[in-house]
This record gives sequence, structure tokens and C-alpha cells, in this order.
Amino acid sequence: MLLVRPGKGGGIFVASELPPHDALAANIDVETEAVVDTLRGRRVVEGAVVRASVATATNDDFAELERTIRLLVAHSSDREKVTRADAMYHAALAVAAHNRILADAMRLVSRQLAPLRDMYTSGPEEVARIAEIHARQVQAMRTRELAELEIVLDEHFRMLEEQFAVSLGQPWERLFGPDARRASKPFEPPWRKLASLPDEYHPHGWRSSIGQSK
Repeated sequence: MLLVRPGKGGGIFVASELPPHDALAANIDVETEAVVDTLRGRRVVEGAVVRASVATATNDDFAELERTIRLLVAHSSDREKVTRADAMYHAALAVAAHNRILADAMRLVSRQLAPLRDMYTSGPEEVARIAEIHARQVQAMRTRELAELEIVLDEHFRMLEEQFAVSLGQPWERLFGPDARRASKPFEPPWRKLASLPDEYHPHGWRSSIGQSK
């Protein structure tokens, strides 16, 4: 934290090596909103890519999607390789749409989601679930079972959405449901709320004011 002193002998001084709490809280709030926007946007963009791919994907496209699923399963105990295989799957989806605009939009969403996917991807059991969802999605695309595809897509999107909602202590419906609202700020412990109050509301401030009134 910097302090600016005007006039002669003034300048810019380091007031504290720690950033102010208000600035941190504001940044957390902005980042939360950015993640929610990305996850909501993902439903629109990736959903459009998948639906377009139903009509445009070739046998080679499907073969590449299935190859990425095999890689995911083969490296289920290696977090870094799992992340790379998952990225390959979504990149293959973008290619399968055979539409440059959709592919560019998909790449943008994937870049924004990469840190979140890495954060919430855990052990082999969860990787097995991801692979199973990917396989069902590819099968529904290949056979053009559109009703099943919508079910699988919702399940696919909800995996990351629900994990993020849980991390904020909020229900999925509040952030991503039909009546979704702006994300609440992350939980703030009572001691932090107390620390942000003016001095007269602090216990030590109250006691000192009592002593002065005697």
C-alpha cells in the first residue's frame, strides 16, 4: 500500500507491505462475477458448438474425440495429463463444428475455464465420471439423439458449475438456475466484519469511551 505526500519533502512512500482489505474484497467480488459469467457463457457457446457439430462432424472428428477420451482414462492418475486431455477434447469439439467463429469463441471460453478446470479436477473417480460424460456426449452426437444430447450437455456443464457454487457456499440454482441472480460476496468471517467497523463500535473503543466519561 502506497502513501502519497504532497509538497516539499513529499513523495510516494510505502505505508504498508500488505494490500488494503477493501481492495482485496473488491477483487474477490469481481473475480467471482467473472467466473460466473464465464460458466454461464460456456453453456451458450459450447452448447452451440456441440449442436452444430451434430450436423457437421466427420468420422475423423469423432475418431479424434474418442481418442481424447481414451487419453483421459489412460492418464487418470496424472493431474497435468488429465487437464491436457480434457483440453484436447474441447479443442476437438471446436474443430468438429467446422465454423471459424464458433471455434474462436470456443477457444476463448476454454482459455477462461482452464484454471477452474485444473482447480476442481481431482482423482481417478472424478476423471472416470468426466470420461463417461464425454463418451455419452459423443455417442449422442454421432447417433443424433438430440433429446439425450441435451441431458448429457446439462450434466456436463453442471459438473463445474456445482463445484464452483459449493465453493461459494451457494446453491446451484441461485447462480445458474432460471432465476439466477448476481453472485453474493464470499462468506466474510465475523471477526473480519468487526475489524472493518469504525473504532467506536470496537470493544476496546467502547471501553475507552466509558473510561473517558467517568
